[in-house]
Amino acid sequence: MDELERTFIRNLGMMSYAVSDITKQLNEITDNSSKEEVNDNFKLLANKIEEIEKKIYNMKNAMEAVIKQNQKEINKLRLDFENDKRNRENALRRMH
Repeated sequence: MDELERTFIRNLGMMSYAVSDITKQLNEITDNSSKEEVNDNFKLLANKIEEIEKKIYNMKNAMEAVIKQNQKEINKLRLDFENDKRNRENALRRMH
């Protein structure tokens, strides 16, 4: 597993924990708070959720970039393999 994959998995874990924490806070807020406190706390939680959304979006873009790069490398290796194979076949034909 490379560093990007480890970072991706670690960030997903952190976001999962953050969502759990938000859910817990929402339950506590609605149970024990005045209307004004609920509004203030919901605004704070909305900001946390927005941060999580941005992190997910950035991770998605990073993973897409890695996939695209890997696909380019795979295509290059495939072409190199085909060229090597063709060169070997041509060399064998010249030998016979």
